[in-house]
Amino acid sequence: MTMCGHGLDRHMDHGTALTLAASHYCFFWLLSGSPAEGPGPHLPQTYATTMSMLLANGFGLSLKFSLSLAFTQHLWRLVRDTPLKMSTVDALLSLRGAPLALFDSPAIFHKASPLLFMAVLIWFMPIATGFPPGAISIMPINTTFRIADATVPTFNAPYTGDYSIGSVRAHLLAPSEHMVAVSYDKGDFQGSYLFNYFVPGKWPTLLLRRVVEKTITTRNLAIPPSPRGTNLSYHTAFYGPYLSCEESSRQRLVETKNLQETFETGYEATINMSGHGPPKRLTSLPIFDDEVLNKTVTFTIAHDELENVMTLNSTWKATFTKRVLRCTSAKAVYRVQYQYNSHTSSVEVSVDKATISPLTGGKGPLRVSAIGNSPIRLLVSPGDQLFSDIIQQSNLLAPIIHMAERLSGKLDIAWEVGGKDVSPFRSRPFRTFFRIQHDDVWGRDSLLLLLSKLCKDCPDRASNPGHNVDLDISADILNSLLINITISVIAEAGVWNTRADLYEQVWVNSYSFSRPINIILPYSLALLCCLPLISLGILSLYRNGVPAIDGGLFQLLVTTRGSQSIDKLAAQGCLGGERNIPLELKEMVVIYGQLESEVPMMPNSRVREPTRIVGFGPVDEVVPLSKVGSRNRKKDRSGKGETTWSRK
Repeated sequence: MTMCGHGLDRHMDHGTALTLAASHYCFFWLLSGSPAEGPGPHLPQTYATTMSMLLANGFGLSLKFSLSLAFTQHLWRLVRDTPLKMSTVDALLSLRGAPLALFDSPAIFHKASPLLFMAVLIWFMPIATGFPPGAISIMPINTTFRIADATVPTFNAPYTGDYSIGSVRAHLLAPSEHMVAVSYDKGDFQGSYLFNYFVPGKWPTLLLRRVVEKTITTRNLAIPPSPRGTNLSYHTAFYGPYLSCEESSRQRLVETKNLQETFETGYEATINMSGHGPPKRLTSLPIFDDEVLNKTVTFTIAHDELENVMTLNSTWKATFTKRVLRCTSAKAVYRVQYQYNSHTSSVEVSVDKATISPLTGGKGPLRVSAIGNSPIRLLVSPGDQLFSDIIQQSNLLAPIIHMAERLSGKLDIAWEVGGKDVSPFRSRPFRTFFRIQHDDVWGRDSLLLLLSKLCKDCPDRASNPGHNVDLDISADILNSLLINITISVIAEAGVWNTRADLYEQVWVNSYSFSRPINIILPYSLALLCCLPLISLGILSLYRNGVPAIDGGLFQLLVTTRGSQSIDKLAAQGCLGGERNIPLELKEMVVIYGQLESEVPMMPNSRVREPTRIVGFGPVDEVVPLSKVGSRNRKKDRSGKGETTWSRK
């Protein structure tokens, strides 16, 4: 029973084959999508090919080994039950390694068909294992690589310069400073000090002026260039300028008999900067206080929306809705997503509403000092928080102030009879247009309104005023314009940087599990075809009771003893070779069973009396083992005799 169990364990290699097949599939599934080359971590193609071949060959070897064991066990079961020619037995023993042996003994087709199927599967197993490595292929895949902690542009980052006036000015959108020279005479010491108070001013830099006017008139924004080639994206977050607005409205009625001399204010925008708290004198010198600091910027836009016009007894009646939008300066976190694809770029900005907070002018001026002609530097330590706050607050206010200034002004609406636009409720056709006084400074500034996104249809006299004035003014539009200005400042200035992760999309040769059928079908067919035959081998092993040795000398040596007929014929071909084998030996019909002749007692042997043995012999000299076992069981029950035999 132990020997049978040992042989059964050796037939469990089909379980190993199943495990290897599943491992091969999982290996390809995990490998799919990963790069086959490139600077990042990857499995080289040579390694992947080698591992795939090892798994496929391991699968094939496991099944071939299991089939070989099943073949051996069933072969020895067959020779116990079926008389066969010696040439047929020889062909069966060499069938797995010599397919041509099949044609030497046609009896194999009808007497040993299971063994034939096993041999065919063993022959074609390399073909089945040749397909699975082709289940994975190499193809270019658009892969995203993460570049950690790269330098990218941002807005209004903390100052990191050398604290000279020139360096500070480069990081400010509205810089100015106040200076005063003081002479002193004390004892033997005479000299002069140059006291400087660094104060962010309200006048914009040329860069900010250019960006604001360009953004308003073109209705587009400038996107910063890609920090690293094309096809990448990254995300930044920073505090940007914002307008917190409240809107109110009321209706107005205008009546006039002389339409040509009637003008109504159609648009009026004003900016107000009010201080908070009493002025703070910086020194004992009565020369300066913070008249430009601690300001809250208020931007107010009032505009009329014409609802209807009618005439009654030569009197014109027009109904307006006057809308007033009052906005105050604030700041909020911008969350910006940049995307660069080939030669195009885009940006998406969202404002975190939870971070909106009021924005004032800052913490107070800073004093800087120098003696003689030495460079003017700030008397602050590097990384001073107060100084950083002053610069950052100033840069947040500057875009708001200058955008509001460029949109500020007053424009009148003029009416003209005889226009092409006719509505059912009008008795006579008329048109409205902006009346601009070019000698009015507010009118000149408001010219930018006509080119901005606030004006959907704002014709003047120089154009063909075929439509009514149509303004679209809201807090969302103003903040959208402010966002465009801020992003454009980042692109134009290029003085602020931060760290962010870049996600670059590149075409990389990667593994693709593109043909899973190449691994599923061959492995499944091989396992399904082999499993019944392996089960047949296990059954034969169980019925034999003794595991046969596969292709060993001892197996043939101990199973061919005892038959004098075979010994005589075999002695004639003792030199070996196909030509020396007697034809009578080839044509002899033999079976494996208990030989009728007894083997004499051998000296120094455990057998103490002559006994019968099991081996190959002619049919007339052999009793089949099944009959021997039946005869022994009958004699044991009757107690009339005992036959001794042994299995080798």
